[in-house]
Amino acid sequence: MKMRDLQKNRGFVILFAITISSILLAIALGVGNIALKEMKFSTNARDTNDAFLAADTGIEKALFDDKAGDICTPAPCGSPLITISQLGSAGQNCVKVTVNKTVSPAMTTIISKGYNAGGSVPGSCNPPSNSIERELKVTYGDISSPSPPAGYRYVRWIITKKKTAVSDCGGAGNGCVQVSELVLLQNESPVSWPGATSVINPGGNNPVGETPPNLKDGDIGTKWLDFNFAGVDNQNGSSVLIFDTGFGNSVNFNGYRWTTANDEPSRDPISWTLEGSNNGSNWIILDSRSNQIITNSRQTSTSNYSF
Repeated sequence: MKMRDLQKNRGFVILFAITISSILLAIALGVGNIALKEMKFSTNARDTNDAFLAADTGIEKALFDDKAGDICTPAPCGSPLITISQLGSAGQNCVKVTVNKTVSPAMTTIISKGYNAGGSVPGSCNPPSNSIERELKVTYGDISSPSPPAGYRYVRWIITKKKTAVSDCGGAGNGCVQVSELVLLQNESPVSWPGATSVINPGGNNPVGETPPNLKDGDIGTKWLDFNFAGVDNQNGSSVLIFDTGFGNSVNFNGYRWTTANDEPSRDPISWTLEGSNNGSNWIILDSRSNQIITNSRQTSTSNYSF
């Protein structure tokens, strides 16, 4: 009887040992599988990062060359190839870059494909079939530039220098500035000021009959005159003219000209800035001119200024 019990116990111990061993083996295999996957994931993440950084290097190189005018110039041109090799800490990464430029619309497209392998030979990028590729694309030009407003409610003309450094205000100031008409242009054709347009000259000193609204009355026989323009040098100063087309109105223009007044060529502006705004607070510089050659003929239009 005792011998039978002992044999039964031995069988149970063997079964228990096999069961425990199976469990431990299953756990070991599971842990090993997880570790293997983690190793693969880590390697893939590193290779992906290497490919992405190679692509980014290609974009930066193309942008630098394009800014310097060394790539795909003049437009239109297509797909010049830039190849950079021996990238990354191991010198194995590489990148291929293509650049396309068009004239209408003016647009540049850069496509950079980076690889984690295949770049060990200088000037060559031949990635193997199992390499990782990451692509970056950059497009810029007309489509990346904000469209200008359709028009402006406010137009500001800031005059900063007149033709001659003389005291020509008849004792009323150090140096005067004057203009007969300011004409806005759209594609070289005159643009009419809306009927509600008002004009002011903040800080100006205008004699009776020679006030800012004369600048838009369509009559070259009238003029605007500011006695408060120049400082002690009789030439440099500041006169600000603000045109307000009125609530709900605006003017569309891409150029302008102005007309000299009836007398005193020394009072003609030669340096100025023209700005536009839709709220009267935030201004966009549309055009700026310095030391222009202005005719001495009276009541005569200047050349057309485009922007």
